[in-house]
Amino acid sequence: MHIFSTADFLAASFPSEPIISEGILDAQGVMVVFGPSEVGKSYFVLQTALTLATGGAWLDRWSVTRPFRVLLLQAEVSAHRFQARVHKLSQSFAPSDKLWLATEWSLKLDERQPRQALVSALQDYQIEVLILDPFRPFFSGDENNSRDIEAFFSGFGDVRDLGIATIVVHHKRKPTAFFGTADEGKYTARGSSVITDRPDTILWLEPHKKNSDTIFMHWEKLRNADEKKKPEPLHLRVDPESGLFVPISADVEADRLPASTVLGAIPRGWTPLGDIVDQLAAQLSLSAKTVERRCNGLVGSGMIERRRHPEDARKVQVRRLS
Repeated sequence: MHIFSTADFLAASFPSEPIISEGILDAQGVMVVFGPSEVGKSYFVLQTALTLATGGAWLDRWSVTRPFRVLLLQAEVSAHRFQARVHKLSQSFAPSDKLWLATEWSLKLDERQPRQALVSALQDYQIEVLILDPFRPFFSGDENNSRDIEAFFSGFGDVRDLGIATIVVHHKRKPTAFFGTADEGKYTARGSSVITDRPDTILWLEPHKKNSDTIFMHWEKLRNADEKKKPEPLHLRVDPESGLFVPISADVEADRLPASTVLGAIPRGWTPLGDIVDQLAAQLSLSAKTVERRCNGLVGSGMIERRRHPEDARKVQVRRLS
């Protein structure tokens, strides 16, 4: 434990470099990526690893300040199948000497000796970002036991003390006959709530409810983001040739929203546009901006009429014409 005087604390220098912009991942930060099986979490973090190691834009939107030294430890598939994944995705990236990969089946990081071995390797390779895919094989305790999970994160402080950021893949909680669906509660990650309490960033991937070729990516938690600039959910598709997650532009996503769906939610009498947008966004798992953009397009097509509220010019009303 290092205790500072106030003067020394204010004069001290701590790791502060952003890794992914807008507070998504900083030095010493922890991100959890979770979702159901087969949604593509492992491909997603491999793509993230390649992006960080080459210094490109993450998901074509967020900047990576420079190439980082990344270690990806995986215990999801055999080394042979992992090699095939890496070969496929790496074709879309410039060659890099900053990404290290390993398949580990018995490295339990809540145990002192294996954790010390990892810390030694991280120092030897001067790693700046560590990725664990998935969480469970690297943990020997009970993931439903808060003390066991707390012991993992406390011991994992040895990694954070090196200034290293960590990305952990985890699974979505499955439905149970006793507690209803997995969507009850704020977080749906499997195991103790400590798993979602300790990280700085929690990113959730799930199949889109309406479009089978679309993945819905949204933020359960962004502790370090500017409250006024927190990113909206993003819609992604998986490119069949490259295997990469590719953002679907807002315009394309809006065009996919059928006009009949929007018109069916709008009465012939004047109705607040905000109410329509909120209703459809929640119903279809779309962003409010996407729904509003589609509504505006239908105004231009003459299917919807739009006006300022006669008593409050700050509000907008719409009504169906067709």
